[in-house]
Amino acid sequence: MYENNAHMTLMYKKIFFPCDCCRSLCSVVCKWTYEAHPSGNKGWNEDYFRQIGLLDLVEQNWKKIGSVVKEPGSPCGNGLSEQAAEELGLQCGTPVGTSIIDAHAGGLGMIGCTAGSVCQDFQTRLSKLLSWLT
Repeated sequence: MYENNAHMTLMYKKIFFPCDCCRSLCSVVCKWTYEAHPSGNKGWNEDYFRQIGLLDLVEQNWKKIGSVVKEPGSPCGNGLSEQAAEELGLQCGTPVGTSIIDAHAGGLGMIGCTAGSVCQDFQTRLSKLLSWLT
């Protein structure tokens, strides 16, 4: 985009993640290049962005792609704004949490669901889910 459509780079101020008004750790790790190590180190990889020619995303503490990343389900701000609440038919301030990608949400649904064909033993459901993931 930068090399072939230079005029477009002047038009954006911020790159928004689809469905993420707050940056969700789940989304940025699974769909972007955010790194979250078991050691606790988290963050964007500056070397990666340098190699692909997008070093300007590093400017102002990653302002264009977001520097505040939260665990899935963490509260986003003060909930729904007046405009969003009105458009959705909900109350202003209704809690909003950071997202989780569909594959992970499906896994949670599998663990928590009740259906005739789904074993009610939690350990059985969990082991079945984990076998699908490996």
